[in-house]
Amino acid sequence: MRPWKTFRTAGTALLALILVAVVWTRSEREEAVSRAGERMVPAGPAAVESGTVPFAEAVERLTVAAESEGKPYERERFRLYQDVDGDGCDARREVLITQAVTPPSVRQPGCELSGGEWVSPYDGKRSTDPGELQIDHVVALKEAWESGAWEWESARLVEYGSFLEDPGHLVAVSGESNSAKGHADPAEWLPSNEAYVCRYLADWVGVKLRWGLSADEREMRVLRSFAEAGSGECGREPVRGG
Repeated sequence: MRPWKTFRTAGTALLALILVAVVWTRSEREEAVSRAGERMVPAGPAAVESGTVPFAEAVERLTVAAESEGKPYERERFRLYQDVDGDGCDARREVLITQAVTPPSVRQPGCELSGGEWVSPYDGKRSTDPGELQIDHVVALKEAWESGAWEWESARLVEYGSFLEDPGHLVAVSGESNSAKGHADPAEWLPSNEAYVCRYLADWVGVKLRWGLSADEREMRVLRSFAEAGSGECGREPVRGG
């Protein structure tokens, strides 16, 4: 075979290999882009986090019953606030540390906090003084008591008083908003920060479900009204522990 024919044959084979490689690479890249596009499709505001229950569904899991003290309310039995993990910081300070928008410095012994900043989710008020913040039980102690906690053993009451495993159980808030709320339920009080209302209600329902607490009829009417509003004002808000 003449040299130029050999060269042409080899060149043709090489060109074919290049074309195959280009097609394969393009195909692989397009498939990868397609897969990435699938992953990047936004779930939208109605998305529910893994391991949670939509608010509308969680509300219907509540036990409906009239509030009953059963026996006189005994706040002191909750023994606020415990150092749950024995690290020198009690539950109050643990909440302040974890919910700070600017983390504070922590000095031991005594778990003294300095240099942090907080935003009260109930009303949006900012503070750099941890002493100005109060720790609110989303489902207040008296509300819990009248919703079934009056039957609990002492150990469970103490656990409820300082529970840190659910970020929606204890919340660092301004003193003004905590005083305004008192031990009210959602039929009597809601946060003035409208952007936080659905999260507050979802945490409320989550706490009641986790601890087996009941809801009365008036409370349920309000919860259902938020769950059923139009396209779901709060209906798809994820509820932890539901």
